[in-house]
Amino acid sequence: MVDQTPRYVWVQNAANEWEGLTQDRRNHWTNAAYTVAIDEHSAVTIRAAQPIQRIQLEWAADFTGPWLFLGDAFERAYGDLHFAPLDEERICHWSMAARQGALARCFGVAVQPNALCAWQATATSVTLWLDVRNGTDPLDLHGRVLDCCTLVLREYPETDTDYSMLHAFAQAMCPISRHSDEPIIGINDWYYAYGDNTADLIIQNAQLAAALADGLGVKPWVLIDDGWESAYDSQTEYNGGPWQTGNDKFGDMGSVAQQIKAAGAQAGLWFRPLLVQSAATKTMALHRDQDNLFLDPSHPAVRKQVAADIQRFTEWGFKMIKHDFTTYDIFGLQGVAMGLNYFA
Repeated sequence: MVDQTPRYVWVQNAANEWEGLTQDRRNHWTNAAYTVAIDEHSAVTIRAAQPIQRIQLEWAADFTGPWLFLGDAFERAYGDLHFAPLDEERICHWSMAARQGALARCFGVAVQPNALCAWQATATSVTLWLDVRNGTDPLDLHGRVLDCCTLVLREYPETDTDYSMLHAFAQAMCPISRHSDEPIIGINDWYYAYGDNTADLIIQNAQLAAALADGLGVKPWVLIDDGWESAYDSQTEYNGGPWQTGNDKFGDMGSVAQQIKAAGAQAGLWFRPLLVQSAATKTMALHRDQDNLFLDPSHPAVRKQVAADIQRFTEWGFKMIKHDFTTYDIFGLQGVAMGLNYFA
Protein backbone atom coordinates (compact mmCIF):
# COMPACT_ATOMS: atom_id res chain seq x y z
CA MET A 1 0.00 0.00 0.00
CA VAL A 2 1.27 3.49 -0.86
CA ASP A 3 1.77 5.43 2.38
CA GLN A 4 -0.20 8.68 2.29
CA THR A 5 1.82 10.40 5.05
CA PRO A 6 5.42 11.63 4.53
CA ARG A 7 7.93 10.72 7.22
CA TYR A 8 9.97 13.91 6.78
CA VAL A 9 9.25 17.46 5.56
CA TRP A 10 11.90 20.11 4.91
CA VAL A 11 11.68 23.71 3.68
CA GLN A 12 14.42 25.64 1.88
CA ASN A 13 14.61 29.24 3.07
CA ALA A 14 15.89 32.34 1.26
CA ALA A 15 19.46 31.66 2.48
CA ASN A 16 19.43 28.25 0.70
CA GLU A 17 19.32 26.49 4.08
CA TRP A 18 17.08 23.46 4.58
CA GLU A 19 14.95 23.57 7.72
CA GLY A 20 13.41 20.38 9.05
CA LEU A 21 9.81 20.70 10.24
CA THR A 22 8.39 18.86 13.24
CA GLN A 23 5.22 16.81 12.89
CA ASP A 24 2.86 17.96 15.64
CA ARG A 25 -0.18 16.00 14.42
CA ARG A 26 -1.22 13.84 11.50
CA ASN A 27 -0.26 15.40 8.14
CA HIS A 28 0.86 18.63 9.80
CA TRP A 29 4.47 19.83 10.13
CA THR A 30 5.69 23.13 11.53
CA ASN A 31 8.47 25.29 12.93
CA ALA A 32 8.70 28.96 13.89
CA ALA A 33 8.47 30.23 10.31
CA TYR A 34 6.72 27.57 8.21
CA THR A 35 3.75 25.20 8.39
CA VAL A 36 3.13 22.45 5.83
CA ALA A 37 -0.15 20.53 5.87
CA ILE A 38 -1.91 17.86 3.82
CA ASP A 39 -5.69 17.95 4.06
CA GLU A 40 -8.29 15.20 3.69
CA HIS A 41 -8.32 15.75 -0.08
CA SER A 42 -4.51 15.29 -0.30
CA ALA A 43 -3.93 19.00 -0.99
CA VAL A 44 -0.48 20.18 0.14
CA THR A 45 -0.36 23.73 1.54
CA ILE A 46 2.28 25.90 3.15
CA ARG A 47 1.93 28.92 5.41
CA ALA A 48 5.16 30.93 5.43
CA ALA A 49 6.10 33.87 7.61
CA GLN A 50 9.53 34.03 5.93
CA PRO A 51 10.53 33.79 2.24
CA ILE A 52 10.65 30.25 0.87
CA GLN A 53 12.13 28.50 -2.15
CA ARG A 54 11.33 24.80 -2.05
CA ILE A 55 9.59 22.09 -0.06
CA GLN A 56 10.82 18.51 0.20
CA LEU A 57 8.51 15.70 1.30
CA GLU A 58 9.89 12.20 1.84
CA TRP A 59 7.98 8.94 2.19
CA ALA A 60 9.33 5.60 3.37
CA ALA A 61 9.36 2.98 0.60
CA ASP A 62 10.65 -0.50 -0.15
CA PHE A 63 11.89 -0.96 -3.68
CA THR A 64 14.12 -3.95 -3.09
CA GLY A 65 13.89 -6.48 -5.85
CA PRO A 66 13.37 -6.12 -9.61
CA TRP A 67 11.34 -2.89 -9.66
CA LEU A 68 11.11 -0.91 -12.89
CA PHE A 69 10.40 2.83 -12.98
CA LEU A 70 8.70 5.09 -15.52
CA GLY A 71 9.22 8.84 -15.15
CA ASP A 72 7.23 11.60 -16.79
CA ALA A 73 8.73 14.42 -18.89
CA PHE A 74 8.67 18.09 -17.93
CA GLU A 75 6.81 19.30 -21.04
CA ARG A 76 6.58 16.49 -23.60
CA ALA A 77 8.20 13.18 -24.38
CA TYR A 78 11.01 12.93 -26.92
CA GLY A 79 10.47 9.24 -27.66
CA ASP A 80 12.36 8.39 -24.47
CA LEU A 81 9.65 7.39 -21.96
CA HIS A 82 10.33 3.85 -20.79
CA PHE A 83 10.47 1.61 -17.74
CA ALA A 84 14.01 1.21 -16.43
CA PRO A 85 15.74 -0.15 -13.30
CA LEU A 86 16.07 2.13 -10.29
CA ASP A 87 18.35 5.13 -10.84
CA GLU A 88 18.54 7.14 -7.64
CA GLU A 89 19.75 10.25 -9.53
CA ARG A 90 16.82 10.25 -11.93
CA ILE A 91 14.36 13.18 -11.71
CA CYS A 92 10.78 12.39 -12.73
CA HIS A 93 8.75 15.52 -13.40
CA TRP A 94 5.09 15.58 -12.31
CA SER A 95 4.65 11.82 -11.88
CA MET A 96 6.40 8.49 -11.48
CA ALA A 97 5.25 4.87 -11.77
CA ALA A 98 7.01 1.84 -10.31
CA ARG A 99 6.19 -1.74 -11.27
CA GLN A 100 7.19 -5.20 -10.07
CA GLY A 101 5.27 -7.99 -11.76
CA ALA A 102 1.53 -7.22 -11.56
CA LEU A 103 1.99 -4.71 -8.72
CA ALA A 104 2.28 -1.01 -9.59
CA ARG A 105 2.79 1.99 -7.31
CA CYS A 106 2.22 5.44 -8.75
CA PHE A 107 3.16 8.87 -7.43
CA GLY A 108 1.91 12.10 -8.96
CA VAL A 109 0.15 15.41 -8.53
CA ALA A 110 -3.13 16.61 -9.96
CA VAL A 111 -2.91 18.84 -13.02
CA GLN A 112 -2.58 22.62 -12.58
CA PRO A 113 -0.48 22.71 -9.40
CA ASN A 114 0.93 25.96 -8.04
CA ALA A 115 4.47 24.57 -7.86
CA LEU A 116 6.99 22.89 -10.12
CA CYS A 117 6.79 19.25 -8.98
CA ALA A 118 9.29 16.41 -9.38
CA TRP A 119 9.66 12.91 -7.91
CA GLN A 120 12.77 10.94 -7.02
CA ALA A 121 13.14 7.38 -5.71
CA THR A 122 15.74 5.41 -3.80
CA ALA A 123 15.58 1.81 -2.60
CA THR A 124 14.07 3.02 0.69
CA SER A 125 12.34 6.32 -0.07
CA VAL A 126 10.25 8.45 -2.41
CA THR A 127 10.79 12.22 -2.46
CA LEU A 128 8.58 14.96 -3.84
CA TRP A 129 10.30 18.27 -4.61
CA LEU A 130 8.06 21.35 -4.77
CA ASP A 131 9.64 24.48 -6.23
CA VAL A 132 7.50 27.48 -5.25
CA ARG A 133 9.98 30.26 -6.11
CA ASN A 134 8.93 33.51 -7.74
CA GLY A 135 10.97 32.87 -10.89
CA THR A 136 14.50 32.51 -9.51
CA ASP A 137 13.76 34.52 -6.36
CA PRO A 138 12.36 33.26 -3.03
CA LEU A 139 8.61 33.56 -2.61
CA ASP A 140 7.45 35.85 0.22
CA LEU A 141 3.94 34.92 1.31
CA HIS A 142 3.89 37.35 4.27
CA GLY A 143 2.12 34.71 6.36
CA ARG A 144 -0.39 33.74 3.68
CA VAL A 145 -1.18 30.16 2.67
CA LEU A 146 -0.18 28.75 -0.73
CA ASP A 147 -1.99 25.75 -2.20
CA CYS A 148 1.02 23.93 -3.66
CA CYS A 149 -0.45 20.80 -5.24
CA THR A 150 -2.77 17.85 -4.73
CA LEU A 151 -1.12 14.48 -4.23
CA VAL A 152 -2.25 11.54 -6.34
CA LEU A 153 -0.82 8.36 -4.80
CA ARG A 154 -2.15 5.06 -6.12
CA GLU A 155 -1.42 1.36 -5.87
CA TYR A 156 -2.63 -1.09 -8.49
CA PRO A 157 -2.14 -4.65 -7.14
CA GLU A 158 -3.39 -6.61 -10.16
CA THR A 159 -2.37 -4.68 -13.27
CA ASP A 160 -2.87 -6.51 -16.56
CA THR A 161 -0.89 -4.13 -18.78
CA ASP A 162 1.23 -1.02 -18.41
CA TYR A 163 -1.28 0.82 -20.59
CA SER A 164 -4.32 0.03 -18.42
CA MET A 165 -2.43 1.00 -15.27
CA LEU A 166 -1.11 4.27 -16.69
CA HIS A 167 -4.50 5.10 -18.19
CA ALA A 168 -6.17 4.75 -14.79
CA PHE A 169 -3.42 6.79 -13.12
CA ALA A 170 -3.61 9.57 -15.73
CA GLN A 171 -7.36 9.79 -15.20
CA ALA A 172 -6.79 10.12 -11.45
CA MET A 173 -4.37 13.02 -12.03
CA CYS A 174 -6.64 14.69 -14.59
CA PRO A 175 -10.27 13.76 -13.86
CA ILE A 176 -11.64 16.55 -16.09
CA SER A 177 -9.72 16.44 -19.36
CA ARG A 178 -10.20 18.43 -22.55
CA HIS A 179 -9.85 16.32 -25.64
CA SER A 180 -11.19 16.01 -29.14
CA ASP A 181 -14.40 14.06 -29.69
CA GLU A 182 -12.91 12.54 -32.84
CA PRO A 183 -9.49 11.22 -33.89
CA ILE A 184 -6.94 13.88 -34.88
CA ILE A 185 -5.19 13.08 -38.16
CA GLY A 186 -3.52 15.25 -40.75
CA ILE A 187 -0.31 16.95 -41.89
CA ASN A 188 2.17 19.28 -40.19
CA ASP A 189 4.72 20.63 -42.65
CA TRP A 190 7.63 21.20 -40.23
CA TYR A 191 9.42 17.87 -40.51
CA TYR A 192 9.91 18.13 -44.25
CA ALA A 193 9.71 21.88 -44.98
CA TYR A 194 11.54 23.24 -41.89
CA GLY A 195 10.26 26.75 -42.52
CA ASP A 196 10.61 26.59 -46.30
CA ASN A 197 6.83 26.49 -46.71
CA THR A 198 4.42 28.49 -48.87
CA ALA A 199 0.69 28.96 -49.18
CA ASP A 200 0.68 26.85 -52.37
CA LEU A 201 2.45 23.99 -50.59
CA ILE A 202 -0.05 24.13 -47.73
CA ILE A 203 -3.02 23.96 -50.10
CA GLN A 204 -1.42 20.90 -51.74
CA ASN A 205 -1.12 19.39 -48.28
CA ALA A 206 -4.81 20.03 -47.67
CA GLN A 207 -5.82 18.40 -50.94
CA LEU A 208 -3.61 15.38 -50.22
CA ALA A 209 -4.86 15.01 -46.63
CA ALA A 210 -8.48 15.22 -47.76
CA ALA A 211 -7.89 12.56 -50.42
CA LEU A 212 -6.15 10.21 -47.98
CA ALA A 213 -8.92 10.64 -45.39
CA ASP A 214 -11.75 10.16 -47.88
CA GLY A 215 -14.21 7.59 -46.57
CA LEU A 216 -12.82 7.56 -43.02
CA GLY A 217 -15.54 9.81 -41.63
CA VAL A 218 -12.92 12.13 -40.13
CA LYS A 219 -11.93 15.53 -41.52
CA PRO A 220 -8.12 15.84 -41.45
CA TRP A 221 -6.12 18.77 -40.10
CA VAL A 222 -3.49 20.73 -42.00
CA LEU A 223 -1.30 22.78 -39.67
CA ILE A 224 0.90 25.57 -41.01
CA ASP A 225 4.12 25.45 -39.02
CA ASP A 226 6.92 28.00 -38.59
CA GLY A 227 7.64 30.07 -41.69
CA TRP A 228 4.38 31.95 -42.30
CA GLU A 229 4.89 34.89 -39.90
CA SER A 230 5.67 38.38 -41.19
CA ALA A 231 9.03 38.72 -39.37
CA TYR A 232 10.28 35.22 -40.27
CA ASP A 233 13.98 35.31 -41.23
CA SER A 234 15.65 32.09 -42.33
CA GLN A 235 19.10 33.73 -42.20
CA THR A 236 18.97 34.92 -38.58
CA GLU A 237 16.53 32.14 -37.60
CA TYR A 238 14.23 34.69 -35.99
CA ASN A 239 10.74 33.21 -35.70
CA GLY A 240 8.85 35.45 -33.29
CA GLY A 241 6.19 38.14 -33.43
CA PRO A 242 4.44 40.25 -34.47
CA TRP A 243 1.60 37.99 -35.59
CA GLN A 244 -0.74 40.42 -37.36
CA THR A 245 -0.11 39.27 -40.96
CA GLY A 246 1.46 36.59 -43.06
CA ASN A 247 4.67 37.16 -45.01
CA ASP A 248 5.13 37.33 -48.77
CA LYS A 249 5.02 33.52 -49.05
CA PHE A 250 1.51 33.40 -47.57
CA GLY A 251 -0.21 36.75 -47.97
CA ASP A 252 -3.73 36.93 -46.53
CA MET A 253 -3.87 34.26 -43.80
CA GLY A 254 -7.66 34.35 -43.72
CA SER A 255 -7.68 33.43 -47.42
CA VAL A 256 -5.23 30.57 -46.79
CA ALA A 257 -7.46 29.19 -44.02
CA GLN A 258 -10.50 29.34 -46.31
CA GLN A 259 -8.63 27.51 -49.08
CA ILE A 260 -7.65 24.76 -46.64
CA LYS A 261 -11.31 24.43 -45.67
CA ALA A 262 -12.42 24.41 -49.30
CA ALA A 263 -9.98 21.55 -50.00
CA GLY A 264 -11.78 19.46 -47.36
CA ALA A 265 -9.44 19.90 -44.36
CA GLN A 266 -9.38 21.84 -41.11
CA ALA A 267 -6.86 24.65 -40.63
CA GLY A 268 -4.26 24.88 -37.86
CA LEU A 269 -1.53 27.42 -37.19
CA TRP A 270 1.83 27.51 -35.38
CA PHE A 271 3.11 30.44 -33.33
CA ARG A 272 5.71 31.32 -30.71
CA PRO A 273 3.84 33.70 -28.41
CA LEU A 274 6.65 34.81 -26.09
CA LEU A 275 9.38 35.88 -28.54
CA VAL A 276 9.47 39.46 -29.87
CA GLN A 277 12.00 42.09 -30.92
CA SER A 278 9.92 45.19 -30.28
CA ALA A 279 11.61 47.60 -27.89
CA ALA A 280 8.15 48.68 -26.73
CA THR A 281 7.76 45.35 -24.91
CA LYS A 282 11.03 45.44 -22.93
CA THR A 283 9.21 46.23 -19.66
CA MET A 284 7.25 42.99 -20.11
CA ALA A 285 10.28 40.78 -20.77
CA LEU A 286 11.64 38.05 -18.51
CA HIS A 287 15.05 38.26 -20.16
CA ARG A 288 16.68 39.08 -23.46
CA ASP A 289 19.30 37.68 -25.84
CA GLN A 290 20.72 40.47 -27.99
CA ASP A 291 17.70 41.77 -29.97
CA ASN A 292 15.39 38.95 -28.82
CA LEU A 293 13.02 39.66 -25.94
CA PHE A 294 11.32 36.78 -24.11
CA LEU A 295 8.01 37.89 -22.62
CA ASP A 296 6.77 37.20 -19.10
CA PRO A 297 3.51 35.19 -19.40
CA SER A 298 2.45 36.33 -15.92
CA HIS A 299 2.42 39.99 -17.03
CA PRO A 300 -1.18 41.17 -17.64
CA ALA A 301 -0.22 43.01 -20.82
CA VAL A 302 1.46 39.89 -22.21
CA ARG A 303 -1.61 37.77 -21.51
CA LYS A 304 -3.76 40.41 -23.21
CA GLN A 305 -1.46 40.43 -26.24
CA VAL A 306 -1.44 36.63 -26.55
CA ALA A 307 -5.24 36.53 -26.22
CA ALA A 308 -5.54 39.13 -29.00
CA ASP A 309 -3.25 37.06 -31.25
CA ILE A 310 -5.32 33.92 -30.68
CA GLN A 311 -8.54 35.82 -31.32
CA ARG A 312 -7.08 37.04 -34.61
CA PHE A 313 -6.10 33.51 -35.64
CA THR A 314 -9.60 32.20 -34.95
CA GLU A 315 -11.14 35.07 -36.90
CA TRP A 316 -8.91 34.13 -39.83
CA GLY A 317 -10.44 30.64 -39.64
CA PHE A 318 -7.81 28.58 -37.80
CA LYS A 319 -9.30 26.14 -35.31
CA MET A 320 -6.13 24.49 -33.99
CA ILE A 321 -3.15 26.38 -32.54
CA LYS A 322 0.29 24.94 -31.93
CA HIS A 323 2.08 27.19 -29.44
CA ASP A 324 5.78 26.42 -29.40
CA PHE A 325 9.00 27.17 -27.49
CA THR A 326 7.15 28.24 -24.34
CA THR A 327 9.31 26.20 -21.97
CA TYR A 328 12.52 27.38 -23.62
CA ASP A 329 11.44 31.01 -23.73
CA ILE A 330 10.60 31.03 -20.01
CA PHE A 331 13.36 28.86 -18.58
CA GLY A 332 16.13 29.04 -21.16
CA LEU A 333 16.12 25.24 -21.39
CA GLN A 334 14.31 22.64 -23.43
CA GLY A 335 12.19 20.31 -21.33
CA VAL A 336 14.44 17.34 -22.06
CA ALA A 337 17.30 19.17 -20.29
CA MET A 338 15.26 20.20 -17.25
CA GLY A 339 16.59 19.43 -13.78
CA LEU A 340 15.59 20.53 -10.29
CA ASN A 341 17.04 24.02 -10.78
CA TYR A 342 14.77 24.57 -13.81
CA PHE A 343 16.42 27.75 -15.08
CA ALA A 344 19.45 27.90 -17.35
